[in-house]
Amino acid sequence: MKKQSGWIPRVLILAAVLLVTMTILILIDRPRDQRQQALMERIAPLEQERDRLTVQQGILEHNYRLQQDHPATEHLLFPEPETLLYTELFPRMKAAGVTGCIVLSAGNLPGDAGMITRAQFDELLAAGWDTCVLCPKGASFADWNRGVTRLLETAGLEKPRVVYFEKDAFTGNSEEILRSGYTVAIHHGEGGRDLLGRDSNDELWLTGARAWNYAGIREDIGSLVAARGDACFTVRFSQGDEVYKKEGFATMLDYLAPYLKKNTLLVTTFDQAREMHSIHFEGTDMTQEQFEQEMSQLDEQIRGINEEIQRAYDEWNS
Repeated sequence: MKKQSGWIPRVLILAAVLLVTMTILILIDRPRDQRQQALMERIAPLEQERDRLTVQQGILEHNYRLQQDHPATEHLLFPEPETLLYTELFPRMKAAGVTGCIVLSAGNLPGDAGMITRAQFDELLAAGWDTCVLCPKGASFADWNRGVTRLLETAGLEKPRVVYFEKDAFTGNSEEILRSGYTVAIHHGEGGRDLLGRDSNDELWLTGARAWNYAGIREDIGSLVAARGDACFTVRFSQGDEVYKKEGFATMLDYLAPYLKKNTLLVTTFDQAREMHSIHFEGTDMTQEQFEQEMSQLDEQIRGINEEIQRAYDEWNS
């Protein structure tokens, strides 16, 4: 009878040794795993807070950059939309990339004698032009509103939500204006109101108007751009500082060109302007100093969290 091979006992011995070794390793690693678990539980909330602060930094920077990139807005108002508006001014303004606002009032409606035709009016609207209604001085607002509503209905024209008050006609009765369906009121600075369109509430937006041709308009446009505000300038064909002059109008369009090219000024509709200015009306304007201070505070908090996380790892490795 052959002797039993000696490899079987050796295999059994080796298996037993491996089993004992693995058991020892498991027993040794168990405290290490427990410490690692404790480490993860310690740093997890720190990492979450760090992520929250990082996101907050991103939002802060986005809002600040958006504010810095936010252009001033301007509107060119035409209380007398005569034929010349379409034949001469419209092509010039279109080439310059700007639009205007047609002021609707009795005797100055599209289709009235000497005014633009309905077809020309429709073409201007299709090109992005705006409309508003004129409230004259000395009129009862309620009586005037009923009259202008009937006037526009008879003419088949949509009633704008923008009302332009003649000089000294604005009384500041915001509630009455809102009740009548208007969301924008254009004044002339009555009562010391801001002419740069930064005087508003949640529902009614107030913005100021001045004549397009008066002597200080270039300084005003510079102030408007610097303040990233909103303003209206009126152009008429019959009287005073507002009267249209061909060469002067072309010169002013040329003056606006650099602002328009840099996107620091936009000549647009009231709805678009109000939407763009909403961040300012919410009182979120921030100076560079405030921005840098808040970013620095967040940086400091994030740095403190990173240091605490590093201490936790150092203690775990010790």
